Amino acid sequence: MNNKRKCIITGAVGGIGKYILLRFIENDYFVVALDINKQKIDELVENNKVILKNSKFFEIDISNGYAVKEFFKSYEKKYKDLDVLINNAAANGKYEDFLDIGIETWDRVINVNLNSFFYCA
Repeated sequence: MNNKRKCIITGAVGGIGKYILLRFIENDYFVVALDINKQKIDELVENNKVILKNSKFFEIDISNGYAVKEFFKSYEKKYKDLDVLINNAAANGKYEDFLDIGIETWDRVINVNLNSFFYCA
């Protein structure tokens, strides 16, 4: 792992994130995969044992700036450098009409889709 390039991917186990993760591993990166969905993390790891050699998974809510800050502190201590950061995580609201969006939904979408990019930078 010391000679491998390192990549962090947020939203790493759903849809597009999973394919980004697998592609970077295929291209000889060590991937640190971040996702909020522990069940999907476990399923991906169970169904793809080979990726465990070239990746590390963390359950984290990237909309929580304090959690992200602590994650990056521990990452820096352990891995030192970073070659690629992919902010892939996204949230969408469960609503029919724009005018029906509740405050909690709005906050969640903004925190994941906007603020998390700042927290990870």
